[in-house]
Amino acid sequence: MKTIRQRSIAFMLAIMLMFSVASGLVSADTVISKIGLYLNSKTANSVTLTWSSARDATNIEVLQSTNEADWTAAATQNTTSTGTTVTNLETYTKYYFKLIVTGGTYEGESKVLTVQTDSRPIADLEQVEATQTSIKVKWTQAVGAT
Repeated sequence: MKTIRQRSIAFMLAIMLMFSVASGLVSADTVISKIGLYLNSKTANSVTLTWSSARDATNIEVLQSTNEADWTAAATQNTTSTGTTVTNLETYTKYYFKLIVTGGTYEGESKVLTVQTDSRPIADLEQVEATQTSIKVKWTQAVGAT
């Protein structure tokens, strides 16, 4: 037998879900997968992503975006895979990643993972002039610097 508290919580969750769907925060046909997507490592031009095993999945697709609206395929993985490295990314750029799992226990979309690629170190720092009290240097402007 459910207590009044349990019924109240269930009712509030149902209202929150209806509000989320009605306001467009959640699509009624989007199933959020139970699979987690995690950042393993990153560089200026790549990210390595990992996830738990997707039991009985028939397909795992990794999607990427720079605006959370326009998604493109970053990789399609073997269904026994638990990670991938996405390459050819822009330096010091915010990316969004998610998994689309087809079939199996974790079918649906993962939550979105936000990652900003690293900046590229200045490689051509050069001394132009030096005195006893100062030094003048020059370098190529870093990508995205202001």
